[in-house]
Amino acid sequence: MTYEVKDPILQILDHWQTLTAGILAVGAAFLTVWATIRSANREIAAAQQQTATAQNQIDTTLRMERRRIARESCAFYMVLEAAMGIVSRRAS
Repeated sequence: MTYEVKDPILQILDHWQTLTAGILAVGAAFLTVWATIRSANREIAAAQQQTATAQNQIDTTLRMERRRIARESCAFYMVLEAAMGIVSRRAS
């Protein structure tokens, strides 16, 4: 006893099942590649954001360090000038 498909759509699927499976597999592969690329692009964007944030933090730290050095240098020269004034007054 053999089974015979009567519905025309099911007959097409029955006779072309390998082609149908191949088309579905290619569609699934394209979907997988698309999802992978999208995920990779999101990760790249997040990494670029982190890099930009880190660069801003480094720039801020360097700017603060330069200001600190300038303030300390100014204070040192003011103290040096005051000390030299005291020494020159006592020497006179």
